[in-house]
Amino acid sequence: MIRDTFNYGFTKAKKLIPHGGRRRKTALWMEQFEAVHDFSDFAGAGGHQYVICSTPRSGSHYLGHLLYSTGQFGYPLEYFNPVNIPFWQDRAEKKNHIDFILRKRTSPNGCFGIKLHWSQMGFFCRFLDQYSGLDLSDFSFVFLTREDKLSQAVSAARAQQSGAYISDVEERGRLKYNRKLIQKKLSRTISDEASWRYFFALNDINYLNLKFEDVCRSPDEIVMQIAKHVGIADSVIHVNKAYLKKPQSDNLNSEWKRRFIEESILRRSTGKGWLG
Repeated sequence: MIRDTFNYGFTKAKKLIPHGGRRRKTALWMEQFEAVHDFSDFAGAGGHQYVICSTPRSGSHYLGHLLYSTGQFGYPLEYFNPVNIPFWQDRAEKKNHIDFILRKRTSPNGCFGIKLHWSQMGFFCRFLDQYSGLDLSDFSFVFLTREDKLSQAVSAARAQQSGAYISDVEERGRLKYNRKLIQKKLSRTISDEASWRYFFALNDINYLNLKFEDVCRSPDEIVMQIAKHVGIADSVIHVNKAYLKKPQSDNLNSEWKRRFIEESILRRSTGKGWLG
């Protein structure tokens, strides 16, 4: 069973808070559930499923909108985020919400995409165990990372405090520099990336490794790389920049990063060690 194969990911995923649990400070991006983003009902054979394997604040939301803007890659979102699932169940009107998502979010060329953080892997494995229509081998995998891990950690710390994980959502929480929180996010980023690499090695998966910095520099080139990897290179693909989301980083992120580095240098010079 796939679930047995990914015991580690499944155990981590069970720790997430389900719908109806304690109140979340994070504001959901409700636009993702709107019918305006649906394609015409897809009833074909499909055959071009892919997963964007990511870590928090790696730029996966930007990449997902980049692909969606072409009209050829489905609409890759966090369909296996447990917080989102009840809203999809509501839209499906008590029918199988996975069938509903596949029908509504597969582009006419049969391409369907998912965004997946490592913490959501257990839910994805459960889906593959229970859904007879798809298997692990039916998916292509795109692994997105950021070169600047510290900036990623700073961004993750800010998002946790503000409750806003994308630019369309208003920041609500109080923002305050927190070295320990940034360290925690840095550690998690590196740990989750290692977990993804373990998953790829364990299952002998030929994945496409992308850097977010390259996505920003050469979006059209990156889109064509993904098209070739997923198997839709013959499709007519044009990036519509109007769909793209603006980056959230600003001077506050830069200030937190600068302060973190200065503190690290000071700690080393005063004999407080290299690891904290």
